[in-house]
Amino acid sequence: MSASRAEGALVLGTGVSGLSCALTLARAGFAVEAWERGDVAREVSSVAAAIWYPYLAGPAGLVERWALETLAGLERIAADRSSGVTLCDGIEVFPAGVEPPAFLRDLPAFREIDPREVPAGRARGFAFRLPVVEMEIYLPWLRARCAAAGVRFFQREVRALDEAIEHSALVVNCTGLASRELAHDRALVPIRGQVVRIAARFTRTFVLDERGPEGLCYIVPRSRDVILGSSIAEGRTDLDPDPLETAQILARAARHLPGLTAADVLGVKVGLRPGRPAVRLEAERPRPGRLLVHDYGHGGAGVTLSLGCAEAVLALVQAARAGAVPR
Repeated sequence: MSASRAEGALVLGTGVSGLSCALTLARAGFAVEAWERGDVAREVSSVAAAIWYPYLAGPAGLVERWALETLAGLERIAADRSSGVTLCDGIEVFPAGVEPPAFLRDLPAFREIDPREVPAGRARGFAFRLPVVEMEIYLPWLRARCAAAGVRFFQREVRALDEAIEHSALVVNCTGLASRELAHDRALVPIRGQVVRIAARFTRTFVLDERGPEGLCYIVPRSRDVILGSSIAEGRTDLDPDPLETAQILARAARHLPGLTAADVLGVKVGLRPGRPAVRLEAERPRPGRLLVHDYGHGGAGVTLSLGCAEAVLALVQAARAGAVPR
């Protein structure tokens, strides 16, 4: 059900979650404004590797549903070669005693790989195909789709949600870590992550090795580079690259691709994931006649959940319009 008239909607934040919500609402008939701080290069969305995979996000059942909805959307978007979304083949490996998540078996091109292809120290491996999203391309592409759908962008830093609620009867809060202060949400914590860029010639397939004793390792090929990751440091907020972490990331990746020992590092990026025990996706009535929908706390799965969560936001708005959320 689309809006019967051009009802106004205000989206706070223009990372991947905010842009996805803005586009979904605009296509449903809402007159959408999006407010942004203007510091997009420092947003975690612009630092993400990014490959589709539910990571550091809960609750499991909802996350899997939102993730699979996003997967279907990204597969459609990949048909547009200008989007920055491509479908990539690769593998995930697991140590002994660790079972792969059930959703893997539903992924395109799924198969168990030959044990001889599994690296030392890992017991099993599985091949499948996933979307890889180059955020430097995808975010401007998504923003352009928003503008074409009528979304208007304004550079404005919000210091209190009341400012937005006063401005619009419908507000969607996609401010990520900023919601710790804006929404007074102490369950939200930064999870620092660092990634390393190397030349694209090393591989055209991804590798995921999340559960090994050495720590998280992923290798994600893109059109002009390969992203290696990552570090996980809950509560740490510094954004300067750590040379020791860079060396550790390279060493973990070299277990899978020995040629990486000769790789030239093209760059190192640091971002802060918005960690939370559960994604906050819910509606509330902060005052009569006003609806506030929260969509934040996606951990390491912002891109992976973005389209599914945007559809869930729209569903909450529609339910509120039907009277399901008390006035």
